[in-house]
Amino acid sequence: QHEVSSKWLPIAALSGELSYPVYILHYPLLILGDEALSPLIPSTSLKFAVLIILIIIFSFAASRFLDRPIRSWLALRYSTTKGVMKTT
Repeated sequence: QHEVSSKWLPIAALSGELSYPVYILHYPLLILGDEALSPLIPSTSLKFAVLIILIIIFSFAASRFLDRPIRSWLALRYSTTKGVMKTT
């Protein structure tokens, strides 16, 4: 638990939002990306940097276009009004 200054709040919020997608996607993207990039980028350091950037981009896309819409739909679908679940 740490109080984040307002200057760092957007970065902290974004890193918190991306933590789960990065956790889920990092291993498969590292494996697939290593195989795909090996013929193109011989340098291990450069390849690793490119993979990190790709993991962040894919994680952001997964959060924005999959996780958020699904969570919103589930929240609407299963929200309660006066204790009764919505059915439509």
